[in-house]
Amino acid sequence: MDKNLDALAGEIAALGEAVKKTVEPAVAAAAEAKAAAEAVKVEVKAQREWMKEIEDRLERSRFGGVGRFVAGDALKSAIPDRMLPMVEAHGRVGTPDPVRRAAIEAWMKCAGLMCVPKYAGVTMAQIAEEKDRLERALNGPYVMKTSFAEGAGATGGYTVPTPLEAEVLRITEDTGVVRPLARKMTMTALSHLIPDDQGGVTVAVVNEAATISQSEPTFGQKTLSAKMIAARGLASLQVLQDSSIGLAQYWLERASEAYALFEDNQALEGDGSGSNFTGLIAASGVNAQVHGSSATVAITYAALVATAYKGRKRATRRANAAFVMSDKALRDVVALVSSGVPILNRSDVARVLSENIVGPGYGEGTILGFPVYTTEQISTTRTVASDTDGSNIYFGPFQQGMIFGDLLGLTFDVSEHVAFNTAQLAMRLLKRTAILVGVPAYFTKCTGVKIVA
Repeated sequence: MDKNLDALAGEIAALGEAVKKTVEPAVAAAAEAKAAAEAVKVEVKAQREWMKEIEDRLERSRFGGVGRFVAGDALKSAIPDRMLPMVEAHGRVGTPDPVRRAAIEAWMKCAGLMCVPKYAGVTMAQIAEEKDRLERALNGPYVMKTSFAEGAGATGGYTVPTPLEAEVLRITEDTGVVRPLARKMTMTALSHLIPDDQGGVTVAVVNEAATISQSEPTFGQKTLSAKMIAARGLASLQVLQDSSIGLAQYWLERASEAYALFEDNQALEGDGSGSNFTGLIAASGVNAQVHGSSATVAITYAALVATAYKGRKRATRRANAAFVMSDKALRDVVALVSSGVPILNRSDVARVLSENIVGPGYGEGTILGFPVYTTEQISTTRTVASDTDGSNIYFGPFQQGMIFGDLLGLTFDVSEHVAFNTAQLAMRLLKRTAILVGVPAYFTKCTGVKIVA
């Protein structure tokens, strides 16, 4: 019995040692976790106090004191008068701080306008002064980062409101060529049906008492179908902490430029395959002026005349008809002369630049009185027979014959959660747009144009 009790006591002692070895690390770990939690609690408290200090400093900067007892709002007074309606617009839709949101949008508008060489009614110096005044009123990047987060809700992103959307589209139009020339249409559904006149009434001489032939116009339908056009980018939070507004605005401008160039490509050279739109190069019914059939041929004045007059109706040469070509093709056109005079007339360009006239009306000059525009989205490496240096030139009244449909608004979203584990901020630009060659017979494509090296 004694031996058994001694053995049992030994086993109990060994078990106690084993439990001790197991429990002691757990107790130590719990103590460390408690200490870490206390440290985090202290850090969170310090951060809250720091944020409260920043908020108080910003409030004193904006209202002249804490508690907003001062009637004046320095932030509102920094907003240019022409942009003050944005405050009322945000107030109507229930934005928590309509003044702050309007100030942010006003800053972004000024930042965008500074990228435009000419802007009617406002000088670059004035825009720069307005931008600086808003930055001082917003009191640095802390306000901008906080405001962007407030506009996001739970997801961490924000959508560009209507006033800013208009400005983004303006940047797009300054960069792109076709959209400013084309007819714009607001869409309310994914597909928009447009009546298409496919035949007219005939008139003829009728003998006395003879039967008059019956004829009525016939109609069809064309479909304007919106597609999603998108761009996405990432930026490190470290960079944003140093320059939150500048980086976001820079990416937005670059994405807008790329978006405009993409529209040019699809409207002119979209082949209709896959998710591509059907542009002038592939639309059925577009007049074809074959400049080079078995090989590419350098552009001539006669070819440009033939292109402008390929359409047999005066409507194809309305006042807003235009040539659109690649920059390389324009270089060859500039070298063309007629009776010793360059065929490209740039006097209108010089006039509008000297008079600070804003708009797409002047392009690179005029040929036969029609403006000339260029875009790098027209290929200069098309294959014609054995040649691989071909390009196209397009002509027609874009306002009458080409339609851009815009479904809903353009949105610019920012989220810190998409790449949370890599401390990056995701930026996204979305637009639902439709492009349709509404009246193909209005346009002419001159193919087989050789690009001279």
